[in-house]
Amino acid sequence: MKRSKNLSIVKKHYLFNKGKRLFLILLVIVAALLSLFITCRMASGKNDFSIVAKVNGENIYLREYKQRLYGVRANVYDYFNKKYNANDSKSFWNKSYGGEVPIEAARKKALDECIQIKVQQILLKDKGIQEDISYKTFLKGLDEENKARKEAVKNQRVIFGPLQFGEKEYFEYQFSQMIIGLKEKMGEDDFKIDDNDEKALYDQIKNEDFKNPDSVKVERIIIPYAQMNGVVDESKKQDAKLRIDKIKQMLDSGENFEKLAKLNNPDNSLETKIFDSSTAKTDELTPKLLECAGKLAVGEISNVFDENNIYSIIKCVEHKNMGVKSFGEVKEAIRQMLIEKAYNEYINKLVKNAKVEVNQEIYSHIFID
Repeated sequence: MKRSKNLSIVKKHYLFNKGKRLFLILLVIVAALLSLFITCRMASGKNDFSIVAKVNGENIYLREYKQRLYGVRANVYDYFNKKYNANDSKSFWNKSYGGEVPIEAARKKALDECIQIKVQQILLKDKGIQEDISYKTFLKGLDEENKARKEAVKNQRVIFGPLQFGEKEYFEYQFSQMIIGLKEKMGEDDFKIDDNDEKALYDQIKNEDFKNPDSVKVERIIIPYAQMNGVVDESKKQDAKLRIDKIKQMLDSGENFEKLAKLNNPDNSLETKIFDSSTAKTDELTPKLLECAGKLAVGEISNVFDENNIYSIIKCVEHKNMGVKSFGEVKEAIRQMLIEKAYNEYINKLVKNAKVEVNQEIYSHIFID
């Protein structure tokens, strides 16, 4: 009886230990699954405010990083397509091409953009232009902006821009506006730009950047081929092409331009046109004509060209160099160029010296869908 009782106790002890072991194993499995779940959340971007990296102590959150990542996607794909003839596929982003992996290149490019943005945001904060530079505050501002726009539309008030901003569009708009203010402030407070700097740059670039349009006068032979309602009849277009080609052959043989113009132009007159600074706006309507006229020397005749349903040949009869804009006319533009140059150099230095801490546990598990 005593022996039977002892066996019963041993059996109960064995079953208790077995149950305890099974419980511990189950606990380990649950912990592993929970860890995997958390990792998957990070990898899939569900945890928007996981910290991908820090730049000089300021957070880059997963959500703002992914905005950059998806923004560089096309550029990275184009690079691998041109260099390695790689095509889009399920394996494209994680496949190695000559030792380069698209997802790694995209992550790096996106991170570089984030660093570039973040050092400028820190500067905005330091200069008192933007008090809070966190992405959480930006998203709150986006939500408030869109609510205000929705309310304005509901009340039939005028709004400028889109009815609702997208996240990327609003960030680019807001950020670019603040950077304009930052450059202006730094141009006054930080960058030492004087008249000597402005004059030196003006003398260096005036002939290319500030040249006045030449004054060009041309005579023109035209053969229109569209009907009065603007519809193009292909047979009439072919006839017009044969006719203009024949005229060009006659000109090449030495026939008088004015004579042929009066014989062939619709109103039997010699059409003339002048291109200069006063005609710049209307000249945009005939870019081929403008480009062709600008290339001709006096006495030179163009080839046949087709624009606005009209075949044309032109002859240059006058071509004057109108010089360059004066320093006074472009002084402010010169100053902005110098500020832009100084600003870019300053930002490049900040990026180079930035303390960047990357959270590899998240960074290396970010993928492109």
